[in-house]
Amino acid sequence: MEFEIKQELNEKDYMAYVTHQLLSYFFRPINIAMYVVIIGYMVFMLITTTNPIIFLMAGAIVLLNLVLVVYTRKRAKKFFRENQDLIKMELVFKDEVLVYRNSDGNLEKNWYEFAKAKESDEYIYLAISKQSGLIIVKRQISSDALAFLYSRLKEHIVPKNLKLQNK
Repeated sequence: MEFEIKQELNEKDYMAYVTHQLLSYFFRPINIAMYVVIIGYMVFMLITTTNPIIFLMAGAIVLLNLVLVVYTRKRAKKFFRENQDLIKMELVFKDEVLVYRNSDGNLEKNWYEFAKAKESDEYIYLAISKQSGLIIVKRQISSDALAFLYSRLKEHIVPKNLKLQNK
């Protein structure tokens, strides 16, 4: 079987993808452990010392992370506005591969190359690696193509890395 889908992301779609990538990065288990240690250390230092420097340094780390998130989102909006031709894409779902086409050319990925998949009400996020992925806008896909996509993902992605609403 083969399904061809034309997708054009709007700014909301693109920002949903960027937000998903940011959350995936910031809420990895190692990062959560780091946040717990930093916040615990901040509270401990606030209680046990009269010197606020250590507390302020830990607070600065948290603030730096927030600034990074805001900066990344701002850069993503600018990228979206400047690269409208990259946002228009065509997806081809085949039995063994997913083909992604845009003005830069074609990218062909075997289904087994996708590490994770997560579904929300409006999107399906496919992770190729920790830093690259693909967003699929569900409202632009027929129910048959969506069913085919689900079947390919269920067959090729480890169940613990597959978070679909339609199981």
